[in-house]
Amino acid sequence: MHVDRPDMGHLVDILAEGVSRAVGSLFQEFHDHEFYYCSLITTGDAAPPGLAAWSRQALAEAMAKELDVQLRQWLKWSYADSPFYPYGEVYLPPARDLLLSWPRPPAGTADAVSECNAKLLAMEEAMSRVERSGVFGAGDRRSRIVVGVEVMPPDFSNVERMRRLNPVEALTDWLAEAAEPCP
Repeated sequence: MHVDRPDMGHLVDILAEGVSRAVGSLFQEFHDHEFYYCSLITTGDAAPPGLAAWSRQALAEAMAKELDVQLRQWLKWSYADSPFYPYGEVYLPPARDLLLSWPRPPAGTADAVSECNAKLLAMEEAMSRVERSGVFGAGDRRSRIVVGVEVMPPDFSNVERMRRLNPVEALTDWLAEAAEPCP
């Protein structure tokens, strides 16, 4: 079955525009926070993503309220517990609408896998474009923030995307604490 997919360049453009505006708004609104994590979160079938982020200040506040030691360790990278998830949805409707209009081949088929991979690649390229624009900083500042595109529930493909999107020094903690094991 051949699927006529939307123009990938257009999808990357509108994703990058929305993410750039969302991240810019987040950093401006919470200018006194030191963000260490910012990721597009999607599902295993590459549904329209939401932006998740954590700052050191938000993590300290969340941990101060949490008595369960195991949950405290989990919070650091938990998109669902982030006070900033989903942030900036007002900037993402054009990308959401395009992704929702995408043809949906039957689940479990090679075409479905191909379309999912294409959407994930577009999300990764959009995040890479935003990263290259300098929104996340440069040099030492950039090395203190993990930038990603993650599927939930997590799988090893997240590790591969994180490695492509980040300088090695930015990933040290994330790889030790949140990365899925290699299959």
